[in-house]
Amino acid sequence: LSPLSITYALGMLNNGAGGQTQQEINTVLGFDDVAAQNEFCQKITNGLLTAGYTDNTTKAILSNTIFVNKGCGYELQQDFTHTVNNYYYAYPQSRDFNDGETRGVINQWASDHTEGMVQEVLSEQEFDRNAVDYLLNATYFKGMWSRPFEIENTTDKPFAGGEKVPMMGQRIQTTYAENNLYQTVSLPYGNGTYNMQVFLPREGKTLDEVIESLNGKNWKISGDVCEVDLNLPRFETDTDQDLIGVMSALGMPSAFSPYEADLSLMLVGDDDEDDYVGMMKQVAKIKLDEKSLD
Repeated sequence: LSPLSITYALGMLNNGAGGQTQQEINTVLGFDDVAAQNEFCQKITNGLLTAGYTDNTTKAILSNTIFVNKGCGYELQQDFTHTVNNYYYAYPQSRDFNDGETRGVINQWASDHTEGMVQEVLSEQEFDRNAVDYLLNATYFKGMWSRPFEIENTTDKPFAGGEKVPMMGQRIQTTYAENNLYQTVSLPYGNGTYNMQVFLPREGKTLDEVIESLNGKNWKISGDVCEVDLNLPRFETDTDQDLIGVMSALGMPSAFSPYEADLSLMLVGDDDEDDYVGMMKQVAKIKLDEKSLD
């Protein structure tokens, strides 16, 4: 799950929202107003670009776009388009969703902006030819380990007391910390601009217990540099998650209600009070091996 990707998608949407809908999105994203949210997203994007210049062993990209259904007569308001251009570098594409090609174009955009990692973001069953628009964010990261694992050291070992999986191994000098719930190490990529934080629950403790103990202040661990005997599974995993229930529970239910949503700042000449978010989902994939993480 990428909370940052959700922030960008909702950030674009929020510029087209008004009233209670906008207030709820502000609260869920943790901003006082839309202007602060826009400045944050632009700052992060520019920061990633700057980091890319200083470390060519890592690649981090945030991409945004909007597909608008001109086949149903929809058009975005000029102010809305200007804002998403300026802060999110998103350039809306106007298409007839009944042309038989739009779903493929959307999926190709997702693939192009994730280096082929996510090849389908909308299935044929999910694609709605009568939708107003689709707002998309693609977040891509590839990091080369500062100290790669030696492939010859990868052997099949039981993982968490279960079946055997390819386990990468090395002794590494890195930041290490521990408490009664977990052990954790920080694994740097490239020149150390980016790091992976790995948490291992103590025996008898669960992932849920570890997650419950973390918050916005203590998730970034400051430990000591130690020599660590590290065993890490090589793996590849993907998820496809419906986020409507999650985001509603976090405090923004009105955006998903045809009777309560206020997206009046998004469309030109829109007299339809039934505009709402009918689908919100995230597709994510992680591939981790001896040399890098994608």
